[in-house]
This record gives sequence, C-alpha cells and structure tokens, in this order.
Amino acid sequence: MSCKLIIFNLTLLQALLQICAASNEVVFTCGGFVRSNVSIDFKKIMVKMLTPEGNMKYQTTCAPTNGYYLIPVYVKGNYKLKLSAPEGWNFAPDHVNLNIDGLTDPCSKHEDINFLFLGFSVTGKVKVLNSPAEITDCTVSLMNSAKEVIESTQVNYGVFEFSPVLPGNYTVVVSEEGFCIKNSISFALSDSNLALKEPIEIQGFLVTGFMEQNEIYNGGAEIVLYSEPGATASNCDVSAAKGIVLIPENYKYQYSCKILVDSTNVYRLPCVGFGNHILIPTYYHSSLTLEWLPKFVSVVVKDRPVVLQEKFKAVGFSLTGKVLWTSLGDGINGVDIYVNNKFVTRTNERGMYTLSEIMHGTLTIQAKRNDLQFEDIRFSFSAQTNSIPPIIVTKIQQCGQIFLKKLPKSGEQKSRRTFICNHVNNKTVLTTGIDQNGKFCIMLPRGQYICEVEIFNFEKQAGVKVMPDRLKIVVRNQPLPDVEFRQSLYKISGRIYCFFDSGDCFDSVIVKVEKFGVGELSRIVVKAEFPNFEFFDMLPGKYNVKLEAEQFCWAVDKIPNDQKVIWRRENGRRLVNIDSQDVENITFYQIGYTIKLKSNYNAKLKIVSIENANIFASFDIAETLSTFCVSKSGSYKLHAESCHIFNEDALIYNTGQIVTLHLEAVKHGVDFKIITPKPDVDFTVNIKSNLFNDPSVVLLSSAVEQYPVKDGHEYRFRYFAETNEKIHIQPASNSFLFTPVSQTVVVLNCTEIAQPFVASAGEYFKGSVSPKLEGVVITVSQLTDPTVHFTLVTNANGDYVVGPLRSLESLQIKAELPGYGLEHIQGKYGHFTAYKLSQLYIQVVDDNMGPLQDVLVSVTGGSQYKSNNLTNERGNFTLFGLMPGSYYVQSILKEFSFEPSSQVVHIEEAKKSEVLFVGRRVAFSCSGFVRFLAGHPVPEVKVEAVSENCDQHQEEALTDEKGFYRIRGLLMNCQYTIECSKQALNIYPEFINQTIGQMDLVDVDFTALSEEMVSTIIGRVECSSAVLPTLRVLILCLAFSLYFCICSFIILFSVQAALYKKDSSEHPVSRIHLEGGSLFIFPNVPMDNTTYLVKLESSSSFAEFEPFHLPEVQIVANKAVATVVFNFHPKVKMDEA
Repeated sequence: MSCKLIIFNLTLLQALLQICAASNEVVFTCGGFVRSNVSIDFKKIMVKMLTPEGNMKYQTTCAPTNGYYLIPVYVKGNYKLKLSAPEGWNFAPDHVNLNIDGLTDPCSKHEDINFLFLGFSVTGKVKVLNSPAEITDCTVSLMNSAKEVIESTQVNYGVFEFSPVLPGNYTVVVSEEGFCIKNSISFALSDSNLALKEPIEIQGFLVTGFMEQNEIYNGGAEIVLYSEPGATASNCDVSAAKGIVLIPENYKYQYSCKILVDSTNVYRLPCVGFGNHILIPTYYHSSLTLEWLPKFVSVVVKDRPVVLQEKFKAVGFSLTGKVLWTSLGDGINGVDIYVNNKFVTRTNERGMYTLSEIMHGTLTIQAKRNDLQFEDIRFSFSAQTNSIPPIIVTKIQQCGQIFLKKLPKSGEQKSRRTFICNHVNNKTVLTTGIDQNGKFCIMLPRGQYICEVEIFNFEKQAGVKVMPDRLKIVVRNQPLPDVEFRQSLYKISGRIYCFFDSGDCFDSVIVKVEKFGVGELSRIVVKAEFPNFEFFDMLPGKYNVKLEAEQFCWAVDKIPNDQKVIWRRENGRRLVNIDSQDVENITFYQIGYTIKLKSNYNAKLKIVSIENANIFASFDIAETLSTFCVSKSGSYKLHAESCHIFNEDALIYNTGQIVTLHLEAVKHGVDFKIITPKPDVDFTVNIKSNLFNDPSVVLLSSAVEQYPVKDGHEYRFRYFAETNEKIHIQPASNSFLFTPVSQTVVVLNCTEIAQPFVASAGEYFKGSVSPKLEGVVITVSQLTDPTVHFTLVTNANGDYVVGPLRSLESLQIKAELPGYGLEHIQGKYGHFTAYKLSQLYIQVVDDNMGPLQDVLVSVTGGSQYKSNNLTNERGNFTLFGLMPGSYYVQSILKEFSFEPSSQVVHIEEAKKSEVLFVGRRVAFSCSGFVRFLAGHPVPEVKVEAVSENCDQHQEEALTDEKGFYRIRGLLMNCQYTIECSKQALNIYPEFINQTIGQMDLVDVDFTALSEEMVSTIIGRVECSSAVLPTLRVLILCLAFSLYFCICSFIILFSVQAALYKKDSSEHPVSRIHLEGGSLFIFPNVPMDNTTYLVKLESSSSFAEFEPFHLPEVQIVANKAVATVVFNFHPKVKMDEA
C-alpha cells in the first residue's frame, strides 16, 4: 500500500476550485423540404448534420407525407447539411454549408433549406474495335423516346455516366464528329441505377489531310491508304490506284483503299481503324507525274480522329532578275526581294537576285528599300519562261524637320501635321505625316516641287508662323539634304503701380496673359524691387493682359476721378495685339480693395464699415460669385436678408485679405396653410424628414397665428428644412379629417405650398361579434384610401367603433381570434359570427410522466403546411385552425428518444385531437469550467468530446462569459476524450478520458496556464509501505474532490527538491523545502527547450536505514506542464526493524 502526498499553494488551490453555473441555451432549428417531381419513398432519406471534420452531429428522417425535415442545433458554428439516400439517388444541392451565427444564416432566420430530387444514374462503356485503348474525352448523348437529346457527357477511360436521369425509355449514342460508330444502346430506366451491359463500339475514326495547291498542282490528286496487318478501313474506294505507287521500304503494309482530294485540296478518309497506316499522294494525267514533299505520311490511329498538319506539296524551278536606277542605268545594291509578299532574297552590288523553287502560275515580285520605291512586277510563269523583267526606281525619299517652340494648347488634341509638296508642272500634290518630334520623310517622283509645312487653321488663328513659309525642291536620281522650318515668336512687357509703392501689394500681384480663344498662356509674380513684367515667346494675335491679385482693385492707365467708396467692379485688364513686333509699356494702377462673396442662393446683401457706420451700401446678390470694391482700408460687416437660414448671421471682411467669403443657406423656409371650419381648433402637424428617424417634428395649432378667411380660419406655418431634404407634412386631429391627407415636398429653395390643408368632420362605423366575444382583433382598411388603417379589439359586449373616416364606402374589415373562425353576417357587413376551430393538442412527458419543457415539435401536412414549436413548462402546446387532413408530427430533444418517434394525426373540422409523446433519456452531458490559474474565466473556448470506440462520435460546446461549458448528447457506454482547443493558451490537463454511464458528468474542469510561453514543473514524492508505521497521514476531502496527504515523519522532514540547469549543475535555479508534504511546484521557467535536472537532497544521514541513493531526473522545458514522480523507498535495517 502506498501513500500519495499532495500539497498546493493558495494560488493553485484557487485555480482548481469548482464553481457550478447554469447556462440558458438557445436552440436553433434547420429545416426544409426534400422535393421531387416523381413519386419517391421519403422514408428512405436521412438528413444529416455534420461538423467540418465530417463527424455526425444529428440525423433525422423526412416526413413521409411531404418530405419535411427538422434538425435542432444547440451550439453555433460551422456545419454541413447532407442527405443520405439509396445508391444512385441524386439531389440538388449535394450539400449545404452553414455558418450558424444566430443572425444571418438560414437557420437563424427560419428560412427553409430545400433539396430537389433529380433522378438516378446510368453508366456504360465505349470501346474501340481491335484496340485495348480506353477512350477519353468522347461525347455521348442521351436521347429520350422522341429522339431529343436531353443530356451529353464525356467518356473517361472508356466509361460514361448520365446523372441524374428520371425514369423512362432512352437511347445512348456517340455524338462526336469524326467517329465511325458501329451501334447505339437503347434501354428503359425504372427506379434505380442502371449499368448498361453492352458497350458502344467505335469501328474507326476520320483521318483528314491537306494538299498545298500551287501553279504546278491544281487539283485531281488521289491519296492511297496502306495499313498494317490487322488494321482496317471502310467507307472509301477499294479499286486500284491510277499510276505508279511506290511503297516505302521496310513497310510490310497492305493496300486498303484510296480517296480523291476534293476541290478545296482536302482529303478525308472517313473510317480508318485502330493501328498503323501510311498515306501516299499520287497524280496521273496525260503521262505527267508530279513529285511531292513529303513522299508519304505515317498515321497512327488510336482513340480519336486524326488531322495531319503536314501538307503534300509539289516543287519546281529557279530564275534571275535585276533592280536598276533606270531601264539602262546601274544596278542598286541592298534591295529586298519579295515574291507574293514573302521575303526570298536581297540584291547584290550589281543589283542581281535569284528566285528558287518557282511553281507554275502568276508571280508578283516586289522590291523594297527604305529610301526608294519601286513598282511591283506581275507575270505568268511556265516551263518556257526564261527571264524576269527588270525592276526600276519610281520614287526617291526627301526628309526634313520643323521646329515649333510654342503652340496653342488645343493643338495637342489635333491629328498629325503634314508636309505638302506641289509639282511645278503637272500640279500634283504629295503629302506625308510629320511625327511628334517634327520629323518627316516623303517619297517624290523625279521633278521640281514647291513644298511647305501644314499649319492648322486654329494655329493660324493663334498666330503660328514658320520660316521659310515655302521651299523649292528638285528631285533627280538621289535624295536632297534634309530641310528645316522654324517658328517666329514675340514679347509683351509692362509695369505695376501700387498704393504708396507698398511691398505687400507688389508681392501679392500676379500678371497673367490670356489669348483670345485659347485661354491663359503664362503668369509672372511682380516684386516691389522690380515692378516690371515681361512675357516671351508670344505668338502673333490678340491678348488679354490682366492681374491676379484678388484682394485689390485695379484701373488701367490712371485712377478715375469719380471713384465711389463701395461699388461693384471688375479688376483691371488690358487688350493688346501682336502683329510683327513686340508690345511694351503696359501699365496697371491700384485703386482699392476687393471683397469677394460666394452665395448659393439669391439674397439682399448690406455692407457696412465697422469703423464708420455712415459708410454702407446694399446690393441684390444672385446665386453666383459677386465682387465689390472699397476704396478705404479697414473692416466691413456683411449681412444677408432672406427666407433662408444662412450658415452665419454676419460675415466680417478685413481689407487686404485673400479670401472669398461664403454665404451658404443651410435651411430654407417651407410655408403652408391649414384652413379649419371654425376657430381655435386643436390639431397637430406631423413633419417627417428623410434625414432623421422617429420621432417626427410636431407643430401645434396653438403655436401660430390664425386669420379669418372666406371659408373659415387659416393657420400659417413655416418650417425650415435642409437642401434636398424630403419632408412629409400630415396634419392630425381627433375630430377632423384633412384634405389632402398629407403632402410631400423635396426642399431645394424657399418654397410655398400652394394647396392648403382643409379640415372637415369625419364619419364613424360601428360593428359587433356574435355571440358576445371580447378581445377579437378588428383590422379596418379602405380600398379607395390606402392611408386608412385601424387595428382595435372588441369590448366585453363584442362591439367596436372605427373613425373618423372620410366615407364608409369600400371598407375592408377583418376579424381574428386564435382558436376561432369568424365570418361576416350576410347583409350586415362589419358584423361577424364566431365559431370554434379544430385543435391539435400536443403533450410531451418523460418516462415518469413528468412534463418535458423545450421539446421541439414539428407538424407538417399537405404540400406546404409546417409548424415548429417548443413545449412550455407544462410540456404542451396547442395548434388552432388546422385544415382537415393528415398531419405528420415529430418530437425532438437532444439526449432523448421518444415513443413513438413520430405520429400521423387525422384532423377533423371543429374537433380537438390529442397527441402524446413519452421521452426517455438516451444520452447525457458533460459540464465544467475553464479558468486561468488566477481564477478568472476563459470565455469562447471550444471544448470537444470524441469517442473512438463509438464510431468517432463527436460533440462540442463553447464556454460562456463565466467559463462554463456543457457538452450535450454523449452516448452511454462510450469512452470520450475531452479536450479544449485554444491555440493561444496552455490548457491543463491536455485531455480527460471519461466513460459515460447513466448520469451527467459534472466538474470536468480545465485550467488555462499563463498565456506566456512558459513551462510549469510539478512533482511529488511517493513513500514506501515499509515506513507506514512511522507516518501520521491526514486525509482532507475538499469541495473540489481532491485529496491532500499532509505528512510529518522522519524521512521527508529533511528532504528538499532542487532544480538545476544541465550546463550549470553546481548552481540550482530553485530549491523547495518539502517540510512534511510530498508535492512541489517550481516557479515557471521559459519554454525554450532548456534541459533541467530535478533531484532530491538531504542533510540527514538516515542511520536507521540501509544505504540508498537519492533519485534525480532530467526535464526538457518544451511543453506547458512537466511532471516528476520520485519513488523514495529506503529499507529499515534488519537489526532495528
């Protein structure tokens, strides 16, 4: 017998205490229908809920009447919904992935997840005759009895499959072009998969090749097919070939057939069987035989049609030609020669070239060199042709460049500029494009030309000129040197005069030059030390020279004598015209300070001097930028008067500021009127805005003035709204109705609603329910007025009153009360007769006949009806008003099975039906806490239980905010491995193995160690039974079900545990005195794979015992918790025993 001694410090004791907690669970339901367009047995279909790892969480059957299913989900997370049905049954979708989060997924939103039965599968084979090859990528088609193709699929390794297929009569055919098919397969499909016994056989394949037509060959050739022994061909001419056909050596092939090349120079052998073949071209006509390249082509036919890319081609002769400056001139070196647009050779120093392998027919010969141009030669070639006509130069290249320094901006968007040459004698005009660098080249025939650079009209209007404007060019037998064209430009200059030659003024002035029709060209900042300005490289034309100094006002030439204090004025500007010389001596004079104001609406503006109130002026401003000038420096106040509410009541401007004041209307007045038939009517006006949520703005009639008018009394309202705000105005009263009922306005400006609201008295409607029935819900609407909607209940006498209403016509009145049917009394609209409906009462109890709460009960019937409800604390609920018929009822509660598992109930009109389910506990739960060592909870940790001996059955749960978890649905007699999954934490223990009996497991707790990467080393000392008489052991049973052994005896009294690093065993990391207890816990060490030595030490000699060695062990710090057990069993000396 041994004694295990355990001592914990207070921190670890606190971490291991168990706290019982209750958790309110939310049950989600995933449900829907399995649909089918043909009759199937729904009882053969199972609906399974799987985890992402493929472990089954729950399974259920479908309702036999309409295929409805329902699955409860107790834990949020990721799942897969999948159907399990007999082999060959196909559904869409195949599965549904779910992320149940309680908000957005179909289960949380109570949406149906439906599956559609598609049909069965049909498989078969396709075989190539005399071939072991398994054909792939071949298309086969499935046809119905009407010979219509309903599906096509690909053959893979000789096998094809059609899925899904509904019952019926079908035929399978190969629908691949180029396949020579021997047979097709017809069959009948009833109620299961079908594997076709007979294969579809392919007799051969199409072999296609090409002939290259040229002047030598122009049709009429035949292709002869020779095949190896055993290989076959059909559907071709088997008569003997014309002419002599030579079979290549080493080919022991037999003649199969021949085929004529068609008019498009294509030959097609429609049915060539599996094996090796050769194709030989032959042509025989009037004793003329052509030679071909290649002489033959080998063909290997396996499992698909063959298209031969190598063409058969006839070959021929060679000729020599010349390229010359003139017909009697010298030859030209380096000219590229093309035949029918294909490069073949280049001329030598004498201008000679040679053409090889020329075929009969018409040839086009082209000569090309970058700086020369030639005419093409076209002639007919035959065996009698012995020369080629010479090629003569027709044009010589002339190049040049135009230098344009400054162009109008719009010129960048125009097409390419051209270089134009006019022939002096025959007036021929030749042109070429000029590239973006101004360079050009043009091919010119021999002669004299007058040439010029194109200047666009808009450039001419902008004043663009070049020199020379025209140039004479003479072209003989060699190009002229490059020519150049350059642009002419001018200068604009002037001076600025400021008040008192102020340096601040000068430093703020910018002079701009704008050209009419073009826009701004340039700008200069003027300095006090140099108040002059100059603009260079200006094109001829009209210019606007103006100042950009927003805080100042300017005049041209001199200060006006009639200057006002405050006035509207534009800044100074000067118009100039450049013809053929520079423009100089332009002047500007400062005359005041600028106020710039931007308003987004019209208003009346008043400007007042803050220093002198007598200086003021008023202006009407528009929805634009307004500019004013003041001749006196200082501060000015600007105030606007309008029906708008502006962002500021008044604006302040200080002279010299570079700023544009903004007067922005943030709200606009909306005026409307309400007319009542008498004075002092109590009503409200509700204004609902699209910019704000409830509550609406409410205006009271008592808050505005009323005025007598012809038809009664008028109330005038003004409401301020933001730009683009949409407001809905609706007056309301307990005694009056209003016309119109409401009006909607989108506010863009100050608005007055032309149509007033007019109040008038309403009507009332009275109705009843018989026999007297209180609490019936009455809903009233009106077809002619969609705004009318009332909901009220009957009183104790079954009566109700609706109003005020504009009229009692077209009323729609409905009455509802659960458990009752209500019908209108004929001839008395709005009066109802009540009668009781049919009821279905469902009771769920346990095997002790006690009520079971929160059982999910599913009721389905007909083709669409479904109802999912949880039982109350009494274990029941009632459904009212079911239509007569049969209903499928199923009860679901995790950890319970029910007897019966489901029932079919027949509902009769106005009668009550009852259903009883008895539940028996078949599974149990495991619960506990996950906490840190310090005792605080660890939430959102997944705790998982997996049983290997019970088909990998898996359940899981998440800890709540208190760290509590409960895993439900664990099966009896199954051993589970329970563990936490939280990668960022070190969980102890790593796992717990538990076998489920007939009760719940509680207090299965886990401790999360420090989130830092550290190792905790824990150990204990076990003593031998030989020393038990000397020990006094106290066993304490605490609330957390752990036992402590506290010892005081002579062995452990002087024993201590020590921890050393492996490389420094002389210096312990930590030492713990056991002092009567066997458990020791060292302070945490880094989890860095360091090796430590743990051993026992003693200062006592233990004279009464035989000699012994104190144990020691090595530990590597590579995991969260490392444990050490020392077996210390010294033997007592025999003479002292």
